[in-house]
Amino acid sequence: MGTYLNVDTSSFESLRNTEYIDKSMLISYFNSCLDTTNRLLCVSRPRRFGKTSSIKMLAAYYNRDIDSHALFNDLLIAKDKSYEMYINKYNTIFIDVSEFIVTAEQNENVVDNIQKKDLCRACS
Repeated sequence: MGTYLNVDTSSFESLRNTEYIDKSMLISYFNSCLDTTNRLLCVSRPRRFGKTSSIKMLAAYYNRDIDSHALFNDLLIAKDKSYEMYINKYNTIFIDVSEFIVTAEQNENVVDNIQKKDLCRACS
């Protein structure tokens, strides 16, 4: 597991250990889009509406380096017909752009910060 490629599931595990609201059926929607022309998806919500939490959940579900059944077996997604078909089947890339915004002196420098981190090499 790397810094950006197939990250561990500890972030999602931490969320599950709090007062977690089950949003796992989002996974069902993503699964329904795989292998279709609609497979490119954007998760956009207003600020403080759980985008990062949702992405942590998706990364934990799809990550092929870890068996994450224990994190999902008691959630709604486990009852979905697509659950076993896609769990832990893909390489995942997790990049939280807000990390790069914090270190940028101006918003225009965010792309420069990402490029300096050399993510392409980190994921190869």
